[in-house]
Amino acid sequence: MAAPAGAASFTNATPITINDAGAGDVPAASTPYPSAIGVSGVVGTVTKVTATLHGFHHGCAHDVDMLLAGPHGQDTILMSDAGDCLPANGQPAPIELGFDDSGPPVPCLNGGNSPLPAGTYAPTQDPSAPSGNCTRDAAVFAAPAPPGPYPLGLAVFDGLDPNGTWKLYTMDHLSDDNGAIDGGWTLDFTIPAGTLATAPQVKGKPDVGRTLAAVSGTTGGGAAPAYQWNRCSPRGTGCAPIAGAKKFTYKPKRGDQGHRLTVTETAVSSGGNSAPLGSKATTVVGPALVSMGGTKTAQNLAKQHGLIVSLKSNIAGSLVASATAKGARFKRVKRKLRAGKRVRLKLRLVGPPPAGAQLKARLRLVVTDANGVRSTKRLTVRLKR
Repeated sequence: MAAPAGAASFTNATPITINDAGAGDVPAASTPYPSAIGVSGVVGTVTKVTATLHGFHHGCAHDVDMLLAGPHGQDTILMSDAGDCLPANGQPAPIELGFDDSGPPVPCLNGGNSPLPAGTYAPTQDPSAPSGNCTRDAAVFAAPAPPGPYPLGLAVFDGLDPNGTWKLYTMDHLSDDNGAIDGGWTLDFTIPAGTLATAPQVKGKPDVGRTLAAVSGTTGGGAAPAYQWNRCSPRGTGCAPIAGAKKFTYKPKRGDQGHRLTVTETAVSSGGNSAPLGSKATTVVGPALVSMGGTKTAQNLAKQHGLIVSLKSNIAGSLVASATAKGARFKRVKRKLRAGKRVRLKLRLVGPPPAGAQLKARLRLVVTDANGVRSTKRLTVRLKR
């Protein structure tokens, strides 16, 4: 079963000073402006965003406009033309002020006996006021804030990748009152658990040294795939994880020969992981392969004064090429090979060509990979004079 949705939380604890508007009610930006939170390392898409101000207080919260801007162009008003407004030079106690679409609107309150209570409220602009006179003014934010119009509601961020820089823009648009957010602010994200609807598959031919690739199943919730390769019996049973084999590709090794392989996938998100699903088992892993396609099976020994070999190996390693023929000796060749790279070489004849009728030479190629796995290829070549 998939895990339930989880949460991720990020905080900027730097205090924010809400500077008073200037003479003539010239709006003033806070310090800093904006206040930023960098979000990173979250895997998955969000299903809910909430914001909390730690230690908010202001002599007249009616004057305060707050805008939350996400990293991908979405933004929302958190509060504008709402809250309390105390007598001149009054300052309420700092409160925890949260914003959640499921909360009630921020009320409009006036008077020293009715400060804004701490709590969690829905993003609010110009609420229906039980008392007071919260007159709606157009929310205006100085550059570098994004231009309006500004929507209302944190749901604008649902379904998005939360990674990036989030910015809180705070303005005071009427003079004679100031305030602060003493403890900075926090963003909380609800992240769904990853889902995996279909099992992965294995692409490629399972031979020693040849790369296999996992083809991911159908993931959901913005989850990232995680893999584990497994070695099974020749019948595809009793599969066990291969130590360190956690990438989406895997090269079978000497110990895999004669076994079958599977890959297991898990959909991973910051909200939890899916149940793992495994692929079907591959066919039995074969040996490393060496191809001598392109090597002529009839060669003029006297003209060439040796045997010409064309080969390609599916693994990188060292090659030893040798040949035997009645009445002839050939110099052995050693060469480094790159995986998938075709090589042309000559086994030189030592001494004069043998006399007599046509002869046969037996070529033997041995490729050894970095793990000591050997693959041998033989070919018979008719020698012409």
